[in-house]
This record gives sequence, structure tokens and C-alpha cells, in this order.
Amino acid sequence: MPQTKLTHSQAGSHWLASNRLIGGLMLLSFALGILSNFALQPLAWGKAGFLLEAAARGAAIGGAVLMDLTLALTGLWISVVLRQRYGERQPLLTLFCLALSVAELALCLVEGSAMMAMRSLSASYLAQPQLADAYTPVATL
Repeated sequence: MPQTKLTHSQAGSHWLASNRLIGGLMLLSFALGILSNFALQPLAWGKAGFLLEAAARGAAIGGAVLMDLTLALTGLWISVVLRQRYGERQPLLTLFCLALSVAELALCLVEGSAMMAMRSLSASYLAQPQLADAYTPVATL
């Protein structure tokens, strides 16, 4: 099958579309970060402290964890598109960006699992008030 070459206008529109995708994903990640940090996470922490409030705020904690996971996956998507678009011209920079995105995803998974574990710890703390001394190291959270 013969290969067809892209005309200058077709190549330009493909280039423009990938740059718009990168820019749109970056704006989406900024919006998700603001929503997660200033809307969902304060709902999860509560006024009395995380250990006392986390059991009752499972939906807010789950929402914050999912939002952070979505944010990390969006960053990974941006890095993959950057690697495809600019990988030939900037191989080291795009590889570094991809590595940082993978590290961000790993950190997000560890942080999310810790938050979900704290929710279980909070439920256990509230269910057994006679063992409150055992929870002293984490009661200040």
C-alpha cells in the first residue's frame, strides 16, 4: 500500500490538535487539584480531627482519594502525549516528565490507601472507646 504524505495544512492541524489536548489536560488537572485540595479534603478532615471524624466521612474521603487518583492519571496521560509529541526532539526531558508522573501515581496510591486505612482506624477507635489509650500515638492527627 503506498504511503501518503501529509500536506502542510494536515500536519499543522495534527500538531495543533495535540498541543490543544496537552493544554486542555493541563487545565483539567489544575481544576481537579483545586477541587480536591480546597473542596473535598477539608470535608474529609472535619473540625474535631481526622481520627474522630474519618469514620463518618467515608464518602468525602473516598471522593478525595478518587479525585487524587484521577489527577495522577491525568498527569500520566499528559506525560504520554508529551512523550509522543516531543520525544524525538527532547528525549531526556520527556522521559523525566514520564518518570515523575509514574512516581506521582505511586505516591497517590500509597497516600490514598493510607487515607482509607485511617478511615478504618477511625471506625475502630470509635467502636472501642475503652481502648483509647492504644490509639494515643495517632489521636493527635
